Amino acid sequence: MTAGRIHILPASPCASLDLVPIDHVIGGLTDIAERMAAASGHAYHLVSGAPVPVAALRTLALGYPHLQAPRFVSPETFKRARLTRAERTLDRQVTSFYASYLQRDPRFQDANLRALSGRTCPRPDQAFLQRLIDYGIATGI
Repeated sequence: MTAGRIHILPASPCASLDLVPIDHVIGGLTDIAERMAAASGHAYHLVSGAPVPVAALRTLALGYPHLQAPRFVSPETFKRARLTRAERTLDRQVTSFYASYLQRDPRFQDANLRALSGRTCPRPDQAFLQRLIDYGIATGI
């Protein structure tokens, strides 16, 4: 998306993503496995509990001079027929798989994991988000 081939995306203004460091997920899974009897019967969301607005991620990406970010439009006004042929292909092959993430603001609770092991996820601050983008740039993701 930041390569500039996708120029427009349907996105809700309140859409968010709960981005979590992988070490938190691994630690949480380990906590659950080590306390299986106590964990049984509960749902565990390995989340930060502090979703990042998708619009903030777009703004952050725009802070990198060599990155581009698509323009967001409301899902109600997004018209695939107005996309170029290349954009329609990308929409069908890539964007459509992630479109629902750009239209919702889910909130998950991490209380069960905290009660089980005391583990909490660090909040996704600006430095964390920049590390994610820098990693993506460095690895070509």
